[in-house]
Amino acid sequence: MGEPLWANFLLYWKGSHIQCRLRIGEGSSKNFNDDPYVRIWELVEMRVPSALLIEEGVVKCKLKEALVAFGNEGVHNQRPNTVVKFRF
Repeated sequence: MGEPLWANFLLYWKGSHIQCRLRIGEGSSKNFNDDPYVRIWELVEMRVPSALLIEEGVVKCKLKEALVAFGNEGVHNQRPNTVVKFRF
């Protein structure tokens, strides 16, 4: 069973939920033994509630920070020497 080509994330920000849909980008590692293990994220969609008065660029920055901490599969499957890159 291969990994999904996309993932949904829910970013909690100042009492609101921001829905983010991302795709695993071309050039991402396909083998868990890769060193470094590379994960490239592409943003497909981001839904910021209109009541949340914040610039999209700030949300993207926080999303990137969260994805770097998330690594491969969060607490469930961390890979040593993981490199996280973005195409957004």
